[in-house]
Amino acid sequence: MRKQLHKAGTVSVGEKIKLKLTRRKETVGRRANSHKHYDQEAAHAVRVLTALEGERLAGVIRQASLLCQPGNHEERFRLSRSNADLNRALTFLVNACWGSARERDALRRNQQICEAFESLVDKANRLLNQPKLDARQKIDEQKLFKNKLRGLRKDRDAPAS
Repeated sequence: MRKQLHKAGTVSVGEKIKLKLTRRKETVGRRANSHKHYDQEAAHAVRVLTALEGERLAGVIRQASLLCQPGNHEERFRLSRSNADLNRALTFLVNACWGSARERDALRRNQQICEAFESLVDKANRLLNQPKLDARQKIDEQKLFKNKLRGLRKDRDAPAS
């Protein structure tokens, strides 16, 4: 046998409608404010990172590449709590790298910032790959030099005719 339902209190339909209307008024603009926040973060990140040059930029890019790898949760958390301009920019960059929808949507909403961000990422990839290219070029130059030395030795040791 089922127990009878005991109501503690009743709310009229009019009161329910008023409550829903007040909740709706509170939520209006929440998404737009969120969009505005991430749009500002995207613009700020691009502005800060494009202002960097030389060795400072290379160091920041190396740090970002380390943060984009799995296993650096504590450092990413520390960065996300920081209010320093560079740390905020790094946080945005790392979150976009990890595929956060809010950061990516902020880039999609503003085409100029998106293009600047893409050029920044291309520049970062070139800087990250540059040491590898330099090392390869150095190895190739060493091989070429050894071949030239061998050729010179053969010419020197060859009997004169």
